[in-house]
Amino acid sequence: MLASDFIVIIHPNWWGQPPAILKGWVDRVFKEGEIYTVNKSQTEGKLKNKKALIISTSNISNDKDRELYGDPILNFWGKIVFKSSGIEDIMRINFDQIVMSSESQRKQWLDSIDEYIHTFLKSKNYG
Repeated sequence: MLASDFIVIIHPNWWGQPPAILKGWVDRVFKEGEIYTVNKSQTEGKLKNKKALIISTSNISNDKDRELYGDPILNFWGKIVFKSSGIEDIMRINFDQIVMSSESQRKQWLDSIDEYIHTFLKSKNYG
């Protein structure tokens, strides 16, 4: 992680959070002393000047997710994991209502990822 410039996380939204196996990965990789330190109740992240992109899928609409739950995926990755690790430049993309999407819609989503990445890499504090 320390040697990277750009981190990409891709996963489904399961009950407002990443799958358990990915949360276990976070526990093993984003470790105190390696990725962040705590000094007098303040967290100091070591991943400064890096970008993080979160790509997720869900069956709930983006609007409903924000309205009912306050965007728990962005809260988990953006506020809890990445910001405490020193990453401020974060973008989240969610492809919603997967269960009702067509094959052509899913293809459009996949095709759009490249553009999102290029736009994000050129920007500052996109999301």
